[in-house]
Amino acid sequence: MIEPGLENRPCGGRYGDIVQAIGHTPLVELKRLSPKP
Repeated sequence: MIEPGLENRPCGGRYGDIVQAIGHTPLVELKRLSPKP
């Protein structure tokens, strides 16, 4: 059984939640996280 606390966490183990979190992340932030050459 999965605890409700884990369901609330984006990294609780549900891959769908992680995909949604990444999908809602603005591209500007992704560029900031990317290392500059």
